[in-house]
Amino acid sequence: MANRFFGLFLTILISLVIIIINRGFVGNFLSTAVFIILGSAVFTGLGLLIASYADNYSSASLLSTIFMAPLILLALLADLSQEIEYIAHLVPSTYVFYGIKSAMLNNSRISDLYPEVGILLIFNILVYALTFRVLKKKRDI
Repeated sequence: MANRFFGLFLTILISLVIIIINRGFVGNFLSTAVFIILGSAVFTGLGLLIASYADNYSSASLLSTIFMAPLILLALLADLSQEIEYIAHLVPSTYVFYGIKSAMLNNSRISDLYPEVGILLIFNILVYALTFRVLKKKRDI
């Protein structure tokens, strides 16, 4: 259990360090922090889900890279075409990216970003529910 929280903490810390290196916080700090936490949580959960299917650390690392890279790239490439934009709305990174961008560049408040926050909460609930189900099933076998 402590390892999961350490991974989440490390992801949040790295995100904050990157923002600080890039000229620090601008815009709405609270909104930015909420999206960093929700995004870190969903990607930590996805990592746990992937690891629950892997036989060892090397396999988990390889699978994570294979599955996570497209999830992140879709959000960054969404502006290239309408088709990519449609697909990008199926992954959590799009909502994390939009939320952080809006909070930092447009000074958007949480109330301005309720749809994105809600979608990220749903992603988190689904990912962790699926992860717990998979782990419970593995434990029962």
